[in-house]
Amino acid sequence: MKNLEKKNKLIKEQISISEKLLEVEATNRFKHLELLRELSNIEGEIDEQKNKLDNVIISFNEKLNNEFSILNKEKSELLKRIKKYSDSLNRTILKSPVSGIVKLISVNSKGAIIAPGVTVAEIVPENEKLIIEANLPLSEIGYVKEGLKAKIRLNSPEGSRYKPINGKVMFVGADRISSEEGESFYLVKVETKDSSFFSRGNETFQLYSGVPVIVGIITGKRSFIDYFISPFKSKINFSLSER
Repeated sequence: MKNLEKKNKLIKEQISISEKLLEVEATNRFKHLELLRELSNIEGEIDEQKNKLDNVIISFNEKLNNEFSILNKEKSELLKRIKKYSDSLNRTILKSPVSGIVKLISVNSKGAIIAPGVTVAEIVPENEKLIIEANLPLSEIGYVKEGLKAKIRLNSPEGSRYKPINGKVMFVGADRISSEEGESFYLVKVETKDSSFFSRGNETFQLYSGVPVIVGIITGKRSFIDYFISPFKSKINFSLSER
């Protein structure tokens, strides 16, 4: 293409010179026509080369667009597969909505399929007030009411060495409840107030679901009376004592 353009430029210069020579009759018209014919041929070749180049560009763009379309389709399919596998992977990972301590794991089989609504694990949230449920003997119902202060201690030989946790009675059941053993009692709920940690100097022990404790409800009228622990699902097992 460059050679044709150079040749075209040269012929045009020759034609310009030939036109001046014709004016002074220093050349004949036949030679001038030969130059014009050669210019026409060169311009025709240039146009033909330009058309070929345009066709090559068009063909290349069409091929490129087709390949891009195929790749884009493959990309879309791969993204769908990635999303599908990512969703499947995410369903194998269970995340608790809160930080806490795992109290119970109900499903232990590797690769098991968990049905909707099934309890997988029970978690006791950290840094939250705990609710302790206790069985209050029928004879003591007249001394206990909501708002009374309570002291919570570990129910173990080492429990007396730790500073108790402060609590408050937040609920006293109005109806008696009977256990499987035939014992009757009232349900009492005690809430921890400021902390859920037993302390002894620099040593601490966190209270969480499943830890046996002794709760003393302070009425100011009687001495300590022991009440025995009674298990409640998802609740703290404890014995209630003190007045």
